[in-house]
Order: sequence, then C-alpha cells, then structure tokens
Amino acid sequence: MIRRPGPDGLAERRRVGHLYFRRRRAGPQIQVADTKQDSQGAAKANGRRGALCFAKDLFPFSTQYSRRSVMGFLSWLLWGRGFGLGELARWLDMDARELRRFQPEYRRFTIPKRSGGTRRILAPDDELKKLQRRILRRLLARLRAHPAAHGFERGRSIVTNARAHQGQEVVARFDLVDFFPSTSIQRVKTYFRRIGWNRRCAKILTRLCTHEGGLPQGAPTSPRLSNLVNYRIDARLAGMADALGGVYTRYADDITISFPKDEPEEEWVMRAGEPPPFSLARCPKKIAFMRAFVRRVVGEEGYRVHRRKKQSVRRRHHRQMVTGLVVNDGVNLPRKTRRWLRAVEHRAKMAKETPFDFANPSAKRPTLTPSQLEGWRAFQAMIANQSTGGEE
Repeated sequence: MIRRPGPDGLAERRRVGHLYFRRRRAGPQIQVADTKQDSQGAAKANGRRGALCFAKDLFPFSTQYSRRSVMGFLSWLLWGRGFGLGELARWLDMDARELRRFQPEYRRFTIPKRSGGTRRILAPDDELKKLQRRILRRLLARLRAHPAAHGFERGRSIVTNARAHQGQEVVARFDLVDFFPSTSIQRVKTYFRRIGWNRRCAKILTRLCTHEGGLPQGAPTSPRLSNLVNYRIDARLAGMADALGGVYTRYADDITISFPKDEPEEEWVMRAGEPPPFSLARCPKKIAFMRAFVRRVVGEEGYRVHRRKKQSVRRRHHRQMVTGLVVNDGVNLPRKTRRWLRAVEHRAKMAKETPFDFANPSAKRPTLTPSQLEGWRAFQAMIANQSTGGEE
C-alpha cells in the first residue's frame, strides 16, 4: 500500500478491500513473519502496533502453516477470499475431499420439560459428534463471546449470572422462543465468513454445525455458537442497559436487565454537581421503552420474546428471581427449595436408610436417591462459593 502524506502529518487513508487503515507518516515499516521463529523479531521491528505479524498474535488459527496463514489472511483482507479448504482440512486433521463430502446424520428424540411439555433433541451420530467436538475445541473455543453471556462459558454459571443483579431495585426478565432452532443458518454462515473463512469453508462449517434451518439442540457446537453468533445482540442490549444505568446479562435464552436503587437527589447533587438524570426505576414509561427495545433488537436477529410466559418485572419489595435463584439479598436458592432439601436430609438421617421412596403416591415430591442428594449438596456449595466471588 502506497502512503501519501496528508495535510495533518498523517498518511492519507486508503481503502484496502472493505477495511480502512491509517498509518502515521514516520511509522515503522511493516515486516511479515514467514515462520514462527521469525515472528518475534518481526513483532519487535513493527513495534507491536500496526504490525502485520500473522504467526500467533493477530489470528488465532494454526501456527504450523504460518506462511499459508499469512497468504490466506492477506487474500481475505485484500480480495475477500478468506482461508481455503486446505487450511480447514489441516486444521481438522481430515482429507479435504472427505471433509467436502461429509454428510451429517442426526437421531431425533424428545425429553420432558420441567415446566411441562416436551423438548425435541437432535443428537448427532458418533462420527459427526467427533468432528463437531474437534471444531469446538480447535476453532470455536479460541473465539471470544460477549462478557454479558454467562451460559456455556468457562468460569461462568447461573450463579455468576444471578450475582450481577443482586440487590437491584428493578429486575426484568425475558425468555426467547425456540432459542437454538431460531439461530438461522444464514447468521451462522455470516459469522464464519466474518472470522476469515472463504465462502466454501463457511458453507461446509455451517452444514456441519446446523440442521433443519438452525442450531440443533444436542450438538456439542450449538451452545458455543449461540453465544458467538449473538455477540451483536449482547452488545446492543448491554449498551442500552449501560446508558440507562443498568446491568444486562444473558444465560442461553434467558435475558435479564436490572437497575439499581435511586440515589437521593441531595446526595446526587453533592456528588455530581448537577440534578440527577431521569429515573428508570420510578418511571413506567421507561420500563415500557426497555421492553419494546428488547423485542425490537431480538426481532431484528430472528428471535421472538415468549409472550405466554410472564415477562417478570420485579421490584425490591417482591421476590426477584434470576435463573432460578433469589437475588434480593445475596444469591441463594428459593426458601421453599431450601426447606424441602432440609426435610429430605432430616428424613434420611432419622430413618437411617437410603432416601428412596418413589412408591409412595401420597408424597407431593419424591424423595432423593443418595447420589441425587449429594448432587444437591454440591449445588448448594457451589452457590455459596460463587455468590461470594469464588471460582467454580
């Protein structure tokens, strides 16, 4: 790229492909690393800023074929071609012809929902599952989801999702209809194109990770892809919540937005030196605006807000639930669940027998097996640990 000095001492901005670059007049010359060993020296010579060093830092893909990675990235940058089938086949340890002809197969079955009804599961066969796990481990796990996404992310859980909203004045919850099937093929293909793959590779990856028009619920790649593809939704809703002084999180298809308690006007004026902004927690019109904005944003991405389920907007004096946990004062299980669990533990201790009594028709809820009871204890310990900021 030829640089021409502008009137302000900066190089003239030139268009390369669909990206723009601006470089300073006295900036260092660009050096491209041909091998992994040369990448460190090239990075130092380029001063790290503006350096086109493609060994490991700029692009998270293979370093074994650094020269091919350089050429692939440059072709995508200049002509929009992207990484080719050969790079994808080497990345997945498969033959290119075999990868191109691979036909996904799924097994369909249903499982009961806790809230009633059934949930359709599309389970991939063994060969497809191995390939999807390879895609997840070598490609999708290296990419970054939005910080507001707490589902299916390492180090995050329903506890970290609920902890972001503890002690808030207003907590609003939204549920999306058919979250995985509504994540369309076109959006998945567009995402693969944006991270650098050419049209053929994006089409192959989309065919391997989608089924019947959306993400299959049961594939190893679907949870991670749902977070990566929905980065724009998370960014827009988090920006809206931040502009209104609130907090936004998403756990799979559960969207939660909360706002803190209003600060007294006298304290605000003493701290900020100006009158407080328009309060959301005291204004129903603002809450209506938030609801309409959420529906519009998710609608533009192909989702729908569940209208049959209650769109809960809870204030401080009511019980505020986020992903099944109470967040009014700290993060904890609901009181009814804690009492039931104590009763089960007491019954098992007093009877000195395994708490297994599914044959009793008069019981409102069956007692637990020893392994189930141990699982509930571990779940309580995880909540107590993560609610105070500990790691999982």
